[in-house]
Parts: sequence; structure tokens; C-alpha cells
Amino acid sequence: MGRGEPSRSPLNRRNLSILRGRLAIREEIPSPQAIRLERRVTSLGEWHEMRNAHVVIAKPNSASLRQPGVAPAPDDLFDLINLR
Repeated sequence: MGRGEPSRSPLNRRNLSILRGRLAIREEIPSPQAIRLERRVTSLGEWHEMRNAHVVIAKPNSASLRQPGVAPAPDDLFDLINLR
């Protein structure tokens, strides 16, 4: 895995299986594609690699502009970037 390359999160299927087991989500609905950032995003190209994901999970040191070397995300990439 290259620097800043997203990794697939193993958590999304496990979490949905709980919801599916409680009949909150039908079996035929596909699981969302989730990406877990493990390194700082240092280029616009790395952000663009995330366009097909439904969910991006990141700690502040991976995605916050307050961290040195983190590239700004394109304005149209996320519906919500920061929860406080």
C-alpha cells in the first residue's frame, strides 16, 4: 500500500450484519464501500481516489488541514467533513 493510499475498512460488513440481523436493512441492499485513511492525504490525486467510496473514515491527523502536509480536499468531495 502506497503513502496515503486508502485501505478498505473491514468494519462496514460487520456493522451492517447487525442491522441486517435485526431486519433494519434488507439483505438485498449492498454494503457501502468504506475507506479507512491510515496516512495523511498529501495530494489532490489521493483525494480523487476516494470518489467512489460511500464513507471515508479518518482521524484528524490524516485529513485535517491543521496538520502539516495534508492536501485540501476538493470542495465537492464530501457532504460533511468534520464532526465536532
